Amino acid sequence: SSAAKQASPAESRPLAQAAALCCDASVYEQADGSKGISGDPMEAAILHFAASMGIDVEALRDAAPRETGIPFDSARRYMATVNSVEDDRKLVVKGAPEVVVPLCSSARTRMGDASLDEAAWHTSAEAMARRGLRLLAIAERSLGDDPVDLETSEGLSGLVLLGLVAIID
Repeated sequence: SSAAKQASPAESRPLAQAAALCCDASVYEQADGSKGISGDPMEAAILHFAASMGIDVEALRDAAPRETGIPFDSARRYMATVNSVEDDRKLVVKGAPEVVVPLCSSARTRMGDASLDEAAWHTSAEAMARRGLRLLAIAERSLGDDPVDLETSEGLSGLVLLGLVAIID
């Protein structure tokens, strides 16, 4: 499957769920009863994207609470969280494609996880960046009971790339 094509809603949902878990922006109720989002504008855009996929961000976060995490850092250029998901622990990483994609060993496709064509992802990312879009790569890995070091590329290796999120500045 080509990295450049638009993902279908079924493919976008896991991407949106993972991205929403790896955000510090928050959802709140406004005076008129509608939902508002506060925090980093890029993360707010991700939560709006998740909501557009029919995801209830608060319910998702209640069902998959964050166990630990490290915030986005301009030197590292990624954010990582560990969330308790049913009977598993899930590592989610969100960050600059040039940092996150090399940490991935496979990519999620319609047919399941497949080997990662890193060059194709980079070409796709560069094409979107040239159109003035800000890009984030979203990836995850099941941890089970394994400890994880969120500060090192060794600790974050073996991720499954879920996709790229493009945001208009």
